[in-house]
Amino acid sequence: MLYFARLYNTQVDKARLNKYRTTTVELPTPYYFVFYNGTAQRPDREVLRLSDAFSKGAEADGLSPALEVTATVLNINDGHNQELMAACRVLADYLTRRRAEVQDSFLTGYNEADRIQAEQLDREIARKKARVEGRTEGLAEGRAESRADDARLYKLLRDAGRLDEYLPALEDPTLMTRLFEELA
Repeated sequence: MLYFARLYNTQVDKARLNKYRTTTVELPTPYYFVFYNGTAQRPDREVLRLSDAFSKGAEADGLSPALEVTATVLNINDGHNQELMAACRVLADYLTRRRAEVQDSFLTGYNEADRIQAEQLDREIARKKARVEGRTEGLAEGRAESRADDARLYKLLRDAGRLDEYLPALEDPTLMTRLFEELA
């Protein structure tokens, strides 16, 4: 389902179609095939349904799933789907001579999606890290400015012989501002 959603979203974006229009956006009919070449015994052909993975609580209430995705699994191990192998030389070639190479390219395709997702995650982490660093720098600058203001106020009050007003001014920003205006 996620694979189809990404494909359709990409196609709609490429065609610059308005997803939110009131008329139907025509999409190509999806067909999802899985070529099985694992070690477990499987039939030549089987259909997997996404709805088989849904929790069954809603169906007990008389509701049926609002979404269905099916995948046709074709067993391509030796001795299975001979007619398909005869009709599709690329697939037969995959099974006989270039299995490792094709498998690497399949994995690269899947890894490409993982890589893109990892890069997006890395960018998000970098953005968050930059925000934290920026906030930390801003707070440090603010503290440094505050210390400089404190020192400046102390000197102004000392020179004016009014050091008794220093501690109350540190606790009251309004008083501190008024004293700066008055003494500067």
